[in-house]
Amino acid sequence: DLSCCLIPGFAAAIAQRSAMAKYRVALATQGTRGDFQPVLALGIGLADARHMVKFFANPGHCKMAAEFKLDSAIVDVEMKDCLSSERGMKAMEQGDLILMGMAADDDLESHDTDWTKVFVREVSDFMPDVLIWTGLVSTQVCMFKHLYPDIPDVKASLQPHCIPTNHISPISMQRVELEAHQPMISKWIMSAQGEGMQTFREWYSAKNSGKEYVNLFCTPQATFESYFNIEELPSPPLLLAYSPGWWPAYDDWPKSNVQITGSWKINKERQHAAAETGKNLFSAEGDHQACVDFIRTCQEKPVYIGWGSMMVYSKTHMARLAVGALKEAGRRGIIVGGWAELSKEALGDGEGDDDDDLKAFCDDNVLFLKAAPHEWLFPQCACCVHHGGIGTAQASLSAGVPTIVTPVFADQMDIAEKIAKDGHGVGTVHLSKLNARELGKQILE
Repeated sequence: DLSCCLIPGFAAAIAQRSAMAKYRVALATQGTRGDFQPVLALGIGLADARHMVKFFANPGHCKMAAEFKLDSAIVDVEMKDCLSSERGMKAMEQGDLILMGMAADDDLESHDTDWTKVFVREVSDFMPDVLIWTGLVSTQVCMFKHLYPDIPDVKASLQPHCIPTNHISPISMQRVELEAHQPMISKWIMSAQGEGMQTFREWYSAKNSGKEYVNLFCTPQATFESYFNIEELPSPPLLLAYSPGWWPAYDDWPKSNVQITGSWKINKERQHAAAETGKNLFSAEGDHQACVDFIRTCQEKPVYIGWGSMMVYSKTHMARLAVGALKEAGRRGIIVGGWAELSKEALGDGEGDDDDDLKAFCDDNVLFLKAAPHEWLFPQCACCVHHGGIGTAQASLSAGVPTIVTPVFADQMDIAEKIAKDGHGVGTVHLSKLNARELGKQILE
């Protein structure tokens, strides 16, 4: 019910419309496929309910939306370019989210386009009844809110790392080590201070250069209120798009203005149908039928391995890690290439015995796919190995199969720890430190 997310005055105005009237919903997001797919699921659901939906996202996301005949506008750079840059690769190898932020800044500076202005122009042209957005577009949303303060906006988060608590760290501070006497909330205070200083610097720089600037929403005061005054904020509730059955609210969270909605996902039947029709989001070049046939030939359920948008060192390293682990475990497996583009060819052209053995093992025991429908595939697997993105983690948990998380950065370390603590699987060392023998051992266990 979209109306539960709107401020009372706006809901009253909408109520004056015809009973058949529907909302114009702008969905704004940035990030990887894992960041976009839940928002896509929300958009599909809203469109099914006959709301008018338009996505404001990067080029890859807009292509995914088009596969489901949903309108979109390109308002940001491609995240894949950022992750595959030299700094982006180093950030993943070191698990350094700050370095990843620098890589994103580098990518933005390499373009002449003012993407904030593009965002404001495109969203204002659509003139939505409500704007639903995720954290990586907060700067653009601040500018839009400054110009259109009467249009309600709803922030959505895919993980719980957005509300101060003494239980988990903010994502940006996970590498910061506290003194023994310091509570976890100290990290949230440091995070708010850093973000507040950054917004002030951006405001001051823009003001002195004569550029249009935001003076209402992107301020240090607004930053602190968004962290520590959630219960009293006049905005609609913060939406947390994951399952409360898996990750319930913490005891020190605000008691109001926060709503854990459950995960936003495209259901198994719809994913399967999309894969059968060749939609690239869930299949590619006949992959799906090959997957069906491969599963039928397995005497034991296969192992799933996929790292989505994550990669360390090189695609050759990643391919050898995946295939080597399956060989160590003596299990057949399905490897989804992801942004690393894992394939048999990615194993390289080495002439050593190990290379020949891995390629020979692949012939009868490994199926490489470019994409796969997780909700349909995971229940047919013996276990799932992945990086621990919260969407993929929930898919493997809902499938009821053991999960092996090989974390890289952001929320993935906490997800690995929680899955192990809850008895649903294990978390390994950082992906850059993991070897095939150790991963194979975890698969066997």
